[in-house]
Amino acid sequence: MDLWDREVSSFGNKVQALESPVLTGLALGAIRSAFYLLESQNVEIFPSSRRGLIVRAIESGGIVGRGGGGEIELAERFLADYDSLPDVALAPPVGPFMMGLVRLFEEAPSGLSPDGLMEILWSCHESILMSRISGRYSIHDEELDSICNESINKQKILLESALGGA
Repeated sequence: MDLWDREVSSFGNKVQALESPVLTGLALGAIRSAFYLLESQNVEIFPSSRRGLIVRAIESGGIVGRGGGGEIELAERFLADYDSLPDVALAPPVGPFMMGLVRLFEEAPSGLSPDGLMEILWSCHESILMSRISGRYSIHDEELDSICNESINKQKILLESALGGA
């Protein structure tokens, strides 16, 4: 068990009642938060090609999950751009972060599921975790790391707000 399992995974049952646009908004909020936490570490984590794609996705992400034709084209464009990214060595946090972002754009046009949201939340936190702690770790290690705690707290605030303080 890790800190995310203890603090966030229990929301999985509660988010079952939320509509897809709310789930998409939560996912986008978590992605945005994780990106800014990763960027704040004064280490270049994202290669410029991926960083540009992430910024465009975050800036245009408000369209995703609202319904209508624009989101399908946006998702298709994002996924095509992602597939055409150059193959370069990546820092460990990039993999889980990009998995979460891809999951959002794969699912959102047809409706993000609660399970999809929880996977995105985990991917976002895992990217933070991998940027902060290497090798084997314990909940105690995560609790001692201010950025890991901030990641968890931001996700909990997003979830509690969407659930009406639950």
